[in-house]
Amino acid sequence: MKLIPIILISLLLSLNLFAEIVSNFKIDITNSYNSNVLKLSDNDLKNFKQDKNPEKYTIESSDDFITNIRLNFTLKHRFFFNHTQINKLSLKYNKYWNNEDLAYYYLNIGTTQYLSKKINFSINYYYYPEIYSNRYYSVLE
Repeated sequence: MKLIPIILISLLLSLNLFAEIVSNFKIDITNSYNSNVLKLSDNDLKNFKQDKNPEKYTIESSDDFITNIRLNFTLKHRFFFNHTQINKLSLKYNKYWNNEDLAYYYLNIGTTQYLSKKINFSINYYYYPEIYSNRYYSVLE
């Protein structure tokens, strides 16, 4: 988290203020349905639906409606010997309506420097504060 201000300052300093700057802001909202949110095997899915070993799973249902919200902001300008550079800032949030533990968001800050049509390099920083992993409770312990 301490790297975010350093990355933001470096991105701002890399802007050539006398060049043409093109910015783009985009909001995407999508809804989807997933019948197996944890990607359980057929056997585990059958056991979950038949309520065998209920303490093994911490989710409430194996299927869920998901709402994805993504905010993208990009700046395109010329820098580094008049080559194109694209700076981006993205924020994404996934809301699971039945299983609140699966909801997550992330922040992406990145820059791409084009040296030619075929050569470029990118630097990205992703911040995932909470990621759900399959939490199985051992029924043997």
